[in-house]
Amino acid sequence: MAVSSIVSNKARSALTMLGIIIGVLAVIVMVNLVTASTMSIKEWMDQMAQNVLEVNIWNSNDTTRTFKPSDMAKLAAETDGIEYQTPSVSGNVSVKNANRTFNNGIEGVNEHYADIMRRELAYGSFFSETDVNLRMPVAVIGEYVRQSLFGMRNPVGQDIKIGGEIFKVVGVLEQKNSELSEWGDDAKVYIPYTKALRLLKRTNVDMYYVSVEDPSQSGAAQTAIENALYNAYQSRDYWVYNQAEHMQNISSEMQGMTLLAAAIAGISLLVGGIGIMNIMLVSVTERTKSNGEKSIG
Repeated sequence: MAVSSIVSNKARSALTMLGIIIGVLAVIVMVNLVTASTMSIKEWMDQMAQNVLEVNIWNSNDTTRTFKPSDMAKLAAETDGIEYQTPSVSGNVSVKNANRTFNNGIEGVNEHYADIMRRELAYGSFFSETDVNLRMPVAVIGEYVRQSLFGMRNPVGQDIKIGGEIFKVVGVLEQKNSELSEWGDDAKVYIPYTKALRLLKRTNVDMYYVSVEDPSQSGAAQTAIENALYNAYQSRDYWVYNQAEHMQNISSEMQGMTLLAAAIAGISLLVGGIGIMNIMLVSVTERTKSNGEKSIG
């Protein structure tokens, strides 16, 4: 009887199946999209150092009021919760090895950079505090730079030219991103910030990275840094980026996206279910009418 009813009402059966298909397909697509997006964002978040504050100073060239690396080091030592700090001096300088050239850029940091960013070394070691203080021409390179300049060879102990000056490679950082590209942390050359200031002909540092022992302490550390910068410059020409707070916002947005996807999938199933119930009601009504006419006959 069921098969006969389906065959005899092809259009109605097709519409009923379409409602089911659309509802189930919507659920599958939305679940896959949310899962893929969540995994991608989670992978990105795992790569980020969530206990790091990024300090940007916009009027660092003001010679009358400055906030020096020594000031940041003193603040870090006096503030509870702050673990490490490093200046950051970036610029575009050509890097060469034999007949190979790398033109992305360099970043001047201190000896704590790898600890702050939770980076491990694949070869060699990071440069030391002595290297920073003495402006030594040493460099740590990313995996993309290693492959660009040295192929698959171990470059530790080899020389490279940065801006025409010879530097010795002392370490190679482990690959950070799943895929190598000419952008990102894997495509950087790290040198002592004291050397970078001289190489780039700069006088002041306009960016710092500060790590805290626990992400829950980032708010107090941010307040302490902002107060110190305001006292130094008597203005709001700075910005402290709290990565932990940003990650919390992203997590909240991910939860909202998941709920929205579940709501859309639920509505699709509801519409499909209403369609099926409607067709069943029509079928039952027709069958009841047919049985009543037979009984009267």
